Amino acid sequence: MGRVHSLFVKPSLECTAACGHCEARRAFYRGRNGARLSLEEHKAVIQEAGYLGARSLHLSGGEPTLYPGLVELVSEGRRVGMFTVLNTNGSLITPDYAADLVGAGLDSVIISLHSHRPEEHDSVRRRKGNFDEVVRAIDTFKVLQHQGHPRFIISTQTIVLRSNYRDLPAIIDLVCSLDVDAHGISYVEGDFALQNTPTIEDVGFLRTSVLPEVAARLKRHRFRHPILKYAALRLVSRLYSGNTSRRLRMSSGVYLERVAGRKCRTPKGFVMVLADGSVLPCNMVEYTGGPILGNVRRTRLAEVIASDRWTEFARAGYEYCRHCPTHLHFHVPISTSVGRILPLLVKNPAYEQKSIPRRVREALWH
Repeated sequence: MGRVHSLFVKPSLECTAACGHCEARRAFYRGRNGARLSLEEHKAVIQEAGYLGARSLHLSGGEPTLYPGLVELVSEGRRVGMFTVLNTNGSLITPDYAADLVGAGLDSVIISLHSHRPEEHDSVRRRKGNFDEVVRAIDTFKVLQHQGHPRFIISTQTIVLRSNYRDLPAIIDLVCSLDVDAHGISYVEGDFALQNTPTIEDVGFLRTSVLPEVAARLKRHRFRHPILKYAALRLVSRLYSGNTSRRLRMSSGVYLERVAGRKCRTPKGFVMVLADGSVLPCNMVEYTGGPILGNVRRTRLAEVIASDRWTEFARAGYEYCRHCPTHLHFHVPISTSVGRILPLLVKNPAYEQKSIPRRVREALWH
């Protein structure tokens, strides 16, 4: 029987935004607009994943807050003992809704923030007013954190795009002022046409001018422990790091060179289940149109991940693995404490996407 460590559930493939860097994924979702899993079917998937060893549940989309049974899915994740994370654009978060989610057992929220400039963030999102929605959502969750949920983790996340990479220093200032626990920095996924990926010239400017300013902003921030400040500085220094040849490859959308004997660990424990029940072995297949390795409506999750097709995918790898930047994404500690993130070493949320403590540990000892 296969094992699972991270379950990603996408109960809604629709979204309240229309980001340009998600166009390939949206096209894939349009082909999955058939019958949707019921609330009970989603809960059954979570239960089975828990039986298979999953320690973390990630609710994403699309925009997951469009799903009417989201609170119940969070509650089910808590019931089976999973560390539960919500990835949202913040557009539908209200004080009552946030209280329901946290009260049901939500452990962490990740809210996308693509610029300190409202007009740029809204342009990336293609949703007018989303910047203000994001700030309100962060403030709403901060209130709950301070009113009885001190272990709740609030993260923001920026995808580094050609249009916003110069904003990173000011973004760091903003998230520091918002007092979030951590800020995620991600590379563009699935941008095969290179419409949003920074060019080699952009990467050069990022390294020589932008990142030193990011470091200067972090040095001015008051961290709760010196070790977190040191880790934050080391982590940001690695953005688009490497020699000229490696940076050139990354600016052309190649993030991982094929190395003999080196295989991605993601299919060995990561499972993604879409709203129609489709089961995916990694998030890169959302951008490439497949393969879909099963459907929980027809086959139990345990049988899908133990199938010959799944085993062969994990063994042979995937032709698009070299275009996947997932292993490079990281979260910079901002206002979190050592005590707040240490439990994540046990819960191990999203091993393949490197949780906050894993990235901190790597920054300190590698």
